[in-house]
Amino acid sequence: MQLNSLAFLIVWAVIFILYWKMNSKWRMPFILAASYNLYIIFSIKYTVLLFGITLISYYIGIKIEMCKTNLRKLWLVLGIVISLIPLIVFKYSGWLLSKPSVQLAFPIGISFYTFQIISYFADIYRRNMIPEYNFLYYATYISFFPKIISGPIERADTFIDQLKRPRQFNHSLADEGLVLICIGLFKKCVISNTIGKGINFIFENLYHYEGFILLLFAFLLSIQIYADFSGYTDIALGSAKLLGIQLTDNFRVPYFSQSVKEFWNRWHISLSTWLKDYIYIPLGGSRVSTIRHCLNLFITFLISGIWHGSNWNFIIWGGLHGIFLVIETLWNKYSSTSKSHFRLLRILLTFTLITFAWIFFRANTVDEAFYYISHMFVGILNPLSYLKNAYALPHTISKIGFLLLIFELLLLFMIDLIQYHYSSVTSFLKKQKAWLRRSVIIFFIITIIILSSKNANVEFIYSQF
Repeated sequence: MQLNSLAFLIVWAVIFILYWKMNSKWRMPFILAASYNLYIIFSIKYTVLLFGITLISYYIGIKIEMCKTNLRKLWLVLGIVISLIPLIVFKYSGWLLSKPSVQLAFPIGISFYTFQIISYFADIYRRNMIPEYNFLYYATYISFFPKIISGPIERADTFIDQLKRPRQFNHSLADEGLVLICIGLFKKCVISNTIGKGINFIFENLYHYEGFILLLFAFLLSIQIYADFSGYTDIALGSAKLLGIQLTDNFRVPYFSQSVKEFWNRWHISLSTWLKDYIYIPLGGSRVSTIRHCLNLFITFLISGIWHGSNWNFIIWGGLHGIFLVIETLWNKYSSTSKSHFRLLRILLTFTLITFAWIFFRANTVDEAFYYISHMFVGILNPLSYLKNAYALPHTISKIGFLLLIFELLLLFMIDLIQYHYSSVTSFLKKQKAWLRRSVIIFFIITIIILSSKNANVEFIYSQF
């Protein structure tokens, strides 16, 4: 059940009402049961896998804490290996065996809850936290439905601590949740799905296109991925807020970044901080020689690419980001140019580099990606003819529809601009009167109903990871 489906919204509304009506001692068992029931809709056998890995990791976490030094490390390694086995089998078996035909359909959210379990083990081993002895709280941490499909990747100590604190219904927090859900649905159902139709058509008929239309859709691809994934996160965060639970803010206006490093401080924050804490820093981080520092950066983002998918496109995508960061590191080390100069130019350059890498992320094969890149500028020496190429729009986005899309993108830009200056849209609205907050919710509901694509239940891009 996708978070952008009408069915989920109805079910979550029922969960919300029952949750606050029942006795507080039953709320955690209720949320755990609700999360598992929603997950069962995807697959009963994968729910058994989720429960099994939860039970095993719960036991191993306690053993890591209880054992002496040498055995603690052994339990840590054993726990990580056991956690990774299902991910490797389901997600990478076909790629590792060079037999795509044997690739298994992997359980929804497995990449996200696997990383949560690994961080849980590592934090216990480092004595940053003690294991959770109450299985109810631990199982809820792993399976909490709004985040299990595509994150955020939560840390056990902060999430479980919230579960243990008594909560009372908070009208202001509920308003924030509704605003986030509406913004998320707008990003996904109106912007991402509309652009996605054109992008899918382009990639299905890629070898029939060249010139400016490919360049145009490359930049639209960047917008689609952002609207899709940040839209999911907004819905997840909003749904959790309705129950009084705060999830990690996963996006902070990433396309306003002035460098690729800043981009990764603003994009998929829970993943980038996870990679930093459990891959980059253990490798030595920046506390080593310049060459080793650059190697650490490259390895970290190569792992990020592998985490995203089991083909060479994702490895190249991760490698490109590693290369971008290495170049930035060396430039900042040896260049005397002030970072305050050419701000807009730096933002545009960063967005262009990110867009270039997204082509590999989206293409079905490496050959498709290279075709796309090599044919984007065909005819550019004849500027008028090159720009006229834009009129060869795929039939999935009409010319009128494209004008409407411009309005929608301007609205998205305004949302991001508010978030950039006020840390979040909800922070801005908190300072406004209640009637204005409610008006914003009504405005987005009406906009979604009028402008959303017929395919409102299209899956989120990151649900495949």
